[in-house]
This record gives sequence, C-alpha cells and structure tokens, in this order.
Amino acid sequence: MQNKTLYISYNGLLEPLGQSQIIPYIEILSKFTKISIISIENQNSLFYKSKQNLRSILKKKKIQWKFFNRNNFSTFKNIFIISKIIFTSIFLMYKKKINIVHARSFIPGLIGFVLKKINPKIKLIYDIRGFWIDEKIDRTKFTKNYFYNFLIFLDKCIYKNSDRIICLTNHSRLILIKKYNFIKKSNIFIIPTCGDHNNFFPVKNLNNKQIQFCYVGSVGGAYDFYKVVSFILEIYKNTNENIFFSIINTSQHNKIKSIMDKINFPRNLYKISESNREDISSFINSSDIGCFYANENFSIKASFPTRIAEFLLSGKPILCNSFNDDVIDMIDNNNIGIISDFKLNYEPNYYTKIINYIKKSRDNRQEIRKFAIDNLSLKYAENKLSLIYGSIN
Repeated sequence: MQNKTLYISYNGLLEPLGQSQIIPYIEILSKFTKISIISIENQNSLFYKSKQNLRSILKKKKIQWKFFNRNNFSTFKNIFIISKIIFTSIFLMYKKKINIVHARSFIPGLIGFVLKKINPKIKLIYDIRGFWIDEKIDRTKFTKNYFYNFLIFLDKCIYKNSDRIICLTNHSRLILIKKYNFIKKSNIFIIPTCGDHNNFFPVKNLNNKQIQFCYVGSVGGAYDFYKVVSFILEIYKNTNENIFFSIINTSQHNKIKSIMDKINFPRNLYKISESNREDISSFINSSDIGCFYANENFSIKASFPTRIAEFLLSGKPILCNSFNDDVIDMIDNNNIGIISDFKLNYEPNYYTKIINYIKKSRDNRQEIRKFAIDNLSLKYAENKLSLIYGSIN
C-alpha cells in the first residue's frame, strides 16, 4: 500500500525559499508517496495569480495544498493559526488515512508530535532545517529564559517521538547524538540544502578581463555583509585588479548603499540588483565567485546556506568563513572555494593568491559542478529521500 504523507511547513510555498527549497522537494516526494501539504504563507505573498498557478501545478501532480495566512504583527493571532493547523492536521490524518507526517522545522515538528500522541501508529519525520530555537537567540532579540527552556523541552519531546530525523549538516548530527542519548544514529540522515541542477549550470563567462564577485540574499540576520564588502575592498586596494561586485537582494537596498558609502566603496565598482528566482542563475553565471560571511555561533553549526549549492552547480567557487565543520571539510578537500576569516590586515600577497585562485577556477567549472551534482543537487536529495521513506515502513 502506498504511503500517505502530510507535509507541514512553517515557510510559505509562495516565498522565495518555498520556490527553491520546498516545492522541488515536495515534487520529489510525490514520486513515492501520496502527499498533502499544509503551509503558512505571508499575506503579502498571496497574490491571486500566484496562488492559482501553484495550485494548478500541484493539482496536476495530485498534490493537495492547504495554507494559512501568517500574521507578522500579532503573536496571539499566530498561536491561533497554529491551533487551526493542528485541528486541520487531525482532520486530514483521519480523512486521508495519513501514515507519515513530514515536519519541516520546529513548529511543524510540534504539530507532528501532537499528531503522534493522538495516533501512535503514524511515523514522524522531523526535518529540522537547523536549530530553530537557538537561531532565535543568535539572530534576534530572543533571550535564554524560562520560555526558552520550555521550548527546548518541547524540542526534546519531538526528537524522542521522531522515527526519522533529517539534518542539513553532519556537524549538527554529532551535536544531537551527543546531547540526546536516546537518538539512534541509524535514524538520523543528512541532506544538505540542495539546488536545482536543471536551473543552475555553467555557461561561458564572456568577461574574463574583470574579476566579478557576487553576493546573493539577505545582508542581515545570519550574515555579516559589512565584513564581506570590507574584505573585497581590501582585495581591490592590495591588488589593483579590475574587480566588480554584484549584489542580488530583494528589499534591503538602502541598507546596502549605506554600508557601501560608509566604507567608501567606489560606486562604479558595484551594482545592487533585484531578481526573481528564474533570473538568479544568470547573475551567478556572470560572476566568478560567490561570497558571504555567516556569523559564527552555535546555531550556524546546523545551517547550510542555499547559495552554496547554487554557485557550485553553476561551476562557481565560493569565498566564505569557517562557520561549520561541513563547509570547512567540503571546501578544503575538494578545491571548490576559499575559506577565509575576512580580516583586513593580511599581507598583500594573500589577496593576490585569492585573485589568482579565482582566475584559475575559470578552467575548473565542470569539476566544481560535478562535485555539486554528486553532493548538492536535487538528484542527490531524491536518492536520500527515497532511502528515508523506504526505511520507514
């Protein structure tokens, strides 16, 4: 009998992350399980045309989608929304005869825990996507207090009742095994954030006279954009190379301009652009290297930025800091990028080595892509998910 899965996501399918990281995975899952989805959408994302187009696409794949609107201004209303999701999930569990709940991150995991307590026969897959509670400590004003301890207790309950756990990094897997002795090693699977190998692929770079750095995504929260631009400016000053910096960002352009002006980054050497998901590949392919600095803290040990897979699938190396063991091992052992602490007091020849590496990497695009296909593509994710679902019966 075919498995019937309820996939619950706190992130919206209509958001950029949903387009790149949730819908492709759902389409993979639909190949070997009958799937229903519940997601929480941002109200400003719920354009009628977008909803109808996505619903039509999912319907053709026999995927049922139910969503709730997130309220960005009221915690009480969001608690009410989560309560509605719990009751909807219970209804679907019995109506659709659900036997697997796939919970994407902590809040869906909590809902999956409730469902498992109501019906112990269902299997719970806890797809953690990182240490969600600790991310709130590291990236927001949330503090470690009694409520934090209560959430950690609930998280422990979810782990204890999970039949399978999916992590983004081996670093987080080792942390969990050490922290919770009740977790079986064989029940934890690692699937790093993967990219669509059909959308991201190498093309010939027509401008080999200019070294093009590229930054994609948010400039706050988990990332320190100031360190990146300061470091690139230092490369320019110490090498006198013909460089250009492309910044792809949706809603923080004024903040970016303020940072660039603060460090006197020459205005003719950078451009800030906004892009939809379909065009990001073109921006990446017009660059030579992707760069970012992830703030080093506890929660980042469980993170694997989306941009890594997208750059590597496009045959572009990455320049980043040593924020977790997986990224360090991946880059050091496969010659697919540069690990740096982004200091501003290196000897000039250090910056020259970076420029020389970037130039040389132009001839290694296919090797870089091959690594990404084997380790960071949707093809890789499909093999892993098939293994997980095949082992859960």
